[in-house]
Amino acid sequence: MAERVMKTPDFPNFDVYPNSAPRADRELPEHASRARGGDRLMETAATIGEAVGSAVYRMQHMQRQVQELRDRFIVIRGRGAENALESAARLKQTAVERAAQLKDAAADRAAQLKNAAAGQVRQARARAERVVHDYPLQVIAGAAAVGLMAGISLRLWRGSHE
Repeated sequence: MAERVMKTPDFPNFDVYPNSAPRADRELPEHASRARGGDRLMETAATIGEAVGSAVYRMQHMQRQVQELRDRFIVIRGRGAENALESAARLKQTAVERAAQLKDAAADRAAQLKNAAAGQVRQARARAERVVHDYPLQVIAGAAAVGLMAGISLRLWRGSHE
């Protein structure tokens, strides 16, 4: 026979709430027989048990599949990260090589411009020396005229600011 639950003050007495005490004819006998639909009840219980067991198995199977998909995703994501790192390294190397090429090209072009400017300065100096050698009096007169104009300009400017 089943043991009765001990009643404690913190657990209310529901035996008679809200109706009166249960009747003896409504209680199950200690040894219930399979009469009056007992086999049908057992079949229903077996069907319910089988359905619950099947659902539990499917849930466990789905959990394993989800975990496998997560693992695959991590592997794929890992490969993607490795590919991204490799691509970034290649891009960096390409950028470094291109920067070196541009630096070399700029240095070559600067050297060409420097040589061209130096050549033009040499030509201008040679022409100036030739003009001074061929026309010395005209050069002196030109320098005197430039000096006179500069002096007059400075005197006028100074007079207007005083």
